[in-house]
Amino acid sequence: MNMNNSEKRITPVISVVVPVYNVEAWLSECLDSIIAQSISDMEIICVDDGSTDNSPEILKEYAARDERIRVITQENRGVSEARNCGAREAKGEFLYFMDSDDIIEPEALELCINDMKKRNLEYVCFNAVGFADSQDKVEVAERMNERYYTRTLNDKKVYTGKELFHELSVKTSVVVTVWSCVILRSAFIDNGLWFRPGVVYEDEFWMFSALMSMTRCSCINRVLYKNRIRNNSITQSKYTFSHSYGPFSAACDIREYIANHTDCINKEDNGNYEYKRIVTLQQIAVNRYRSLCEEEKAKRFDLAPDERTLFEQMVVYPSWIYKTLSVLTEEKQELAKQNAALQQEKEELLFKVKKLKRQKKKLKRRIEKIKESSAYCIGNVITYLPKKIKAMFAK
Repeated sequence: MNMNNSEKRITPVISVVVPVYNVEAWLSECLDSIIAQSISDMEIICVDDGSTDNSPEILKEYAARDERIRVITQENRGVSEARNCGAREAKGEFLYFMDSDDIIEPEALELCINDMKKRNLEYVCFNAVGFADSQDKVEVAERMNERYYTRTLNDKKVYTGKELFHELSVKTSVVVTVWSCVILRSAFIDNGLWFRPGVVYEDEFWMFSALMSMTRCSCINRVLYKNRIRNNSITQSKYTFSHSYGPFSAACDIREYIANHTDCINKEDNGNYEYKRIVTLQQIAVNRYRSLCEEEKAKRFDLAPDERTLFEQMVVYPSWIYKTLSVLTEEKQELAKQNAALQQEKEELLFKVKKLKRQKKKLKRRIEKIKESSAYCIGNVITYLPKKIKAMFAK
């Protein structure tokens, strides 16, 4: 492992850790957004995770221009190892992990740090917006923005991590992205919040265990981050066995954490949302496994015997999930039939309404013609005097 720049430096307020792997097209934009932060008291630790493109040269160029940037080079070990490496080297009071193809707003870190210092917080999260890197990702970005990225919390309240997780779960806005929060570095170290190496969905368990460990948390209800939705990123690439194994592994880790920390269960609803998170991850693993080709599915045989047995019980042959999916499919089909019947009834009613409107117009025209006729005028003259006499008697 190689490191540039001298170790002689004043302890910064915040350490920004950026794992880098083959992102030459977007790396400069990312680094520029960090350098442009309204707070300058920071160190920027870029961990080159064995890039084979021009990323290392870009890092060297930026490190030469800005003494706050440190570049650490390691063999390709994955994003979790890169983050762990950066966190071990970090000296700042606060810690922030950023993805190397994204953009952070200029005032983001200063807002977070000021809020954390003012209210003695260990953890603060903020909102993000997804943007498409290509036309074929526009729909994905819109869907993410509509259903996922935005949290709506009481930003005046200080939550415990358990309360925050529960509140986010109730509002269906648990955002499991490490780049949407700033954490106190001592809390990261003391609670052993290292990332699990070698798995996709590494943010899932990290976010769960981080929140369950915190005592003072809050949220900034502002969009402070732009997440690039692009092809060939870890989450947007074609599914492989790792995309099924990742959520399975996260589900197992969360289940084990709950077993060892029974106090993390929310007593008001008997841990409904904590266990629901496990079920959600298991369903993701099942759905992704079912979409794999046979060659990718066969990679489960590479797992250790005990883990393979558990994987097959939870993902390959999860009878209860298939039963649930079957029931949901039947319900969906029934709802489709009901919807079709309602649609037909609606069309029939619309046809009747149009028919009545046409009849009304015809009657109106007939009445107008009658009023214009000489017979109608004579009738008015003949009935005028009787109507007047009747009105007088009525009074």
